Order: sequence, then structure tokens, then C-alpha cells
Amino acid sequence: MSPESLLSILHESSQHPALICPDDGTMVTHDELAASVHRLAGLLAGLGVRRGQRVAIVMPNGPEVVELLLAVAGLGATAAPMNPGYTQAEYAFYLSDLDPGLLLIQAGRDLPAGQPGEVAVRGPGLTPGYLGDPEANAESFFDGWFRTGDRGLLEDGHLRLEGRIKELIIRGGENISPGEVEDALKAHPAVSDAVCFGIDDDKYGQVVGAAVVLKGEADPAQLRARCRASLADFKVPKVIHVVNEIPRTPTGKIQRSRIASRLNGRQR
Repeated sequence: MSPESLLSILHESSQHPALICPDDGTMVTHDELAASVHRLAGLLAGLGVRRGQRVAIVMPNGPEVVELLLAVAGLGATAAPMNPGYTQAEYAFYLSDLDPGLLLIQAGRDLPAGQPGEVAVRGPGLTPGYLGDPEANAESFFDGWFRTGDRGLLEDGHLRLEGRIKELIIRGGENISPGEVEDALKAHPAVSDAVCFGIDDDKYGQVVGAAVVLKGEADPAQLRARCRASLADFKVPKVIHVVNEIPRTPTGKIQRSRIASRLNGRQR
């Protein structure tokens, strides 16, 4: 079978699914995809996007990202997706390196129940902004909403927090919540405490690392096997350290960065 361009899916006129989002089941047909991509390509061309240019895209995973990637490719430009969880310093570094002709950032929008995103709040008790810090205001506020930096989702009318966005582990473009991995590790009867963090990796950017405090007999291989029973393979820790304790702040918050920097030079 000869290889086909990804753009060839735009030429298949049908109501059959072209994209299916596993998070919420959103489905986009071939006809809908082609119409959206052609519309976006026209808008991008009107903004000056030309062949050979780079277009940086800061958006969460979803059909809209795929549509933008195809639209950019259709114009002969190069798309450079960037993780919405990057810090200001990380954005400055990557944008300086990419030197894009256009930067696309998605404005805040409501997400359906069950789909994770950044938690934003507003109300009469919320500060209108930071005094004398326009950069922080631009980064943290939009349309009267304050971006908390927390990742969460709605379940049965309740907000469940999954941790700080800047603590997400980004493995080959996949976002991994440390809390999800920690819960899987603590489900093992021999584990009394656990912490998860990212380890720099040449191939994937980051891989998953973890440290555990044991109250019974278990080795890292057994713990990884237990994780595989409830986690996707890319979320299973590559490295697991056994430690005597996990450092926490006086309020009980895990000092993730501290233990990560201390252990990332070790292998287990």
C-alpha cells in the first residue's frame, strides 16, 4: 500500500467519522472536518500565513487542534503545538527558539463535565489584578476571570482538582497528572505514601518517575506491574525510588520539585 498524505482525509466526502475525541465522545465527520479546515486556512492566509512559516499553537487537546494542524499544513506552513501548561519562562524560551510568524492562543471556554482543564474563578471578592505588573495580569486574567493554575474537572456537579498544571508531566505530547499515578501507587497494599514527577528524557521530553514509602514488602517491578493494571502504559513510572519519607510543607502539601531534584540523578 502506498503512503498517503494526512491531508487526503479532507478529500473523502462522507458523513463517516474523521475524528473522535476519546475524552467526551465528540465526533467530527469528513465533511465537517473539510469545511472547518478550509475555513481556518482562509483565515490564516488572511493573517499572512505563508508556505515555510512557523505557526505556534497554544491549545488543549481536542478536535480544534487537529483542524488547525491540517489548516496550517494545507498552507505549506509548519505547526508548532505548545502545551498550555508551560510557564511564562518556558513560553519565552520556546517562542524565542521557534520564532513563529503567528501565535494562536485559545480564549477561555467552558468545558463539558468530565473533561479536564484549567480552573478559573471570578467573584466580588476577587482582586481586579496585580498592582504595577501588567505581564502577570495578562497571564492570569481574562474577561474578569482569574486563572488559578489548577487542573480540574466537573463530576456530578462537583469540582475535582487534579493538581497544578505546571506540575503536569508531558511525555511525547501526552499530559500526565501526577496525582493519578500517585493514586495508582498508593492503591498497592505495601505503599503508605507516594509522589510522582517528571524526568527529562531525550526521546519523549519527559518520562514518569516516582518515589514511594513502603509499609510492607514490594519492589519497583511489582509496583510498576500494579500500575499497569489501572494506567495507560505511557503513565507507568519508568523509575521508582524507595525512600524513608516524602517531604511536605507545614500545611501537608507535597514538595514535588524538591524531591524530584534530589532523586532525578539516581536510578532504581
